[in-house]
Amino acid sequence: MRFMIAALCAVFLIVGGASGQESTRGSQVQGTSSDNLADVGKPVKVGGRYNATVPTYATGDRADSQVTSRGLQRGEWRPSNQADEVIDDSDKALTVPAATEWTIQSIRVELITSADAGARQLAIQVRDAADDIILEMIVGDTQIESLTRIYNFFPGAPDLTAERDTTSYTTPFPVLVLPTGFDIRVFDNNAVAAAADDMVIQMLVLAREDLG
Repeated sequence: MRFMIAALCAVFLIVGGASGQESTRGSQVQGTSSDNLADVGKPVKVGGRYNATVPTYATGDRADSQVTSRGLQRGEWRPSNQADEVIDDSDKALTVPAATEWTIQSIRVELITSADAGARQLAIQVRDAADDIILEMIVGDTQIESLTRIYNFFPGAPDLTAERDTTSYTTPFPVLVLPTGFDIRVFDNNAVAAAADDMVIQMLVLAREDLG
């Protein structure tokens, strides 16, 4: 039994020595470079590698885990607010940027209608990169001239067909993952005064790099 234990310890020390430096305790494997230093040799490490441009690998290549310039794992979802606050426009689209994916969490729209007479009806379309409509959601009520209304879209929201507290609506919206080039179009379905009404959009998304 003592012979087996000694043999195992010897193997462990050999592995540690071949990979970097032996610790004084003889029970740890250490590399030759610390965090946030240039890579030296072939140290044993747990972490990832930052590349300004993500490498392309061939079949069978061994690949390092990829991290951002801040050392965060690439491909992780992170919260981001996408906003459009330009006035005199009630037909807007927010587009998923290049090399990015979005998961829509919620959309808040403030619509301030001008004095132009007519019933507006807010709608949202999800479109692909060729502007084909993937999904369309239409609010179950209309808004006339010279009013301010708040519209909230999120998963599980009650489908209100009348204002709550005189100004607010909620409409259910599914959880979607949108690839690069897809967009969210928010607009007045009746196009009463697209160049005169004011629309402010705040859209909360989870965003990640599309490394494909």
